[in-house]
Amino acid sequence: TISNAGHYSPIIIKRDSSIKRDLNCKKGIPIGVIEDASYENNVLSLDECSMICMYTDGVLEIKNRSKEEYGISRLEKFIKNNYTNNQDVIIEKLKDELKEFSNKDKYDDDILIVMLKNN
Repeated sequence: TISNAGHYSPIIIKRDSSIKRDLNCKKGIPIGVIEDASYENNVLSLDECSMICMYTDGVLEIKNRSKEEYGISRLEKFIKNNYTNNQDVIIEKLKDELKEFSNKDKYDDDILIVMLKNN
């Protein structure tokens, strides 16, 4: 069961290596902003998933010299091309890719990525 409290929908890689696009995970209010906020749940079977990747907007908003954002399509492509690697390899490759894209190794916003793999 997935509920969203202000972040983007997770990237879900299915067993056939395609990206699950029908999640329809609506952005809710961040937790703690409104006392009685309600959140919509999305239920999916982990049997159909190879990886679920949750991330903060700080990843998507990293900019290059042309002020172009890294964005969701680049992150999806990266995850799809690397989800079969172990977590240490994925982390190092993503650090390298973000550094190459932005020409920086320190960023202005928080960056958090949580990956759940189903082997």
